[in-house]
Amino acid sequence: MDSVAKAKNVATAIVGKRLAALDAKGIKEDAIRYLDLESILERQVQHLSGGELQRFIIGLTCVQKVDIYMFDEPSSYLDVK
Repeated sequence: MDSVAKAKNVATAIVGKRLAALDAKGIKEDAIRYLDLESILERQVQHLSGGELQRFIIGLTCVQKVDIYMFDEPSSYLDVK
């Protein structure tokens, strides 16, 4: 997860813009709502907390069209809620 936040092309990206750019399935708004990302849409990825970053990465994964989705410990860094 740290590598995603530190990658130069992603670290300075704005959360909402990055989600929109990768939204191949047209479900960005659903992902934002389900993952409670509304409050971080205008922030740079490098400034997200561990839990915010984890939810953002899950959202990025979900909006892409792929044959297989793999989640390794998706609840790491997340609050109990």
